[in-house]
Amino acid sequence: MEFKNKNIESLTFPKELVSVLSGFNNKILSSLENDGTPIESGIFSIGKLEGDDLFVYTIFIWCTSINEIIDSLNLVINDLISLPDNYLKWSGAPETRIYLLVRTYFNEFFRSREVFAEILHGLKSQGKLTKEEVKSIKSSYHIAVEGMIATRNRFVHSSPGWKGKDHFDLVLVEANREKGMSLASEEIRDILNNNCQRFIPIFYSEGMRMRDLMQKFMNDMVLTLRN
Repeated sequence: MEFKNKNIESLTFPKELVSVLSGFNNKILSSLENDGTPIESGIFSIGKLEGDDLFVYTIFIWCTSINEIIDSLNLVINDLISLPDNYLKWSGAPETRIYLLVRTYFNEFFRSREVFAEILHGLKSQGKLTKEEVKSIKSSYHIAVEGMIATRNRFVHSSPGWKGKDHFDLVLVEANREKGMSLASEEIRDILNNNCQRFIPIFYSEGMRMRDLMQKFMNDMVLTLRN
């Protein structure tokens, strides 16, 4: 059964923080009045943030950073979905493109762990979390995604190491291409589709798992840490 287009959902910014975030507009207006329009940098200075403002801003950065990663994951998934029908329109070997998309997915997926670690460090610096709590939360996240870690290690480190008929067929397509030969276009489409469909459902479900974990951690921290 083919997996059709279905995007990993974005994180939802906690609604109880929206009013505080909206208040940053006044800080931006003050910045414009004092410093003018940031034509070259495009960056607005909103001054030093403290207390609740800093906490809300940290949650905002967390939410937007993870959503940027989710956008990248969705691009990879949708490229894998589109590849079998569009391989003739895209330059390069389809085999190489699949390898690249798979590696890109894992790189982006585990960038969420780096963002999470930075956010936890920031909350610890604000006195919201202790060192022990940060360690415990990181451990909980690691346990929740350890299955994906094993999958990543199998496909990313060294060579992809894929096996089986589908991978053999994919290699055959590339070997024929290098010799100036080609299989029937429908046969190539089926081979590419079989290889892409191995990853697409996993990438979607694990992306949603990461998204749901982040949303739960975020909601719980807003509920328990905000003063």
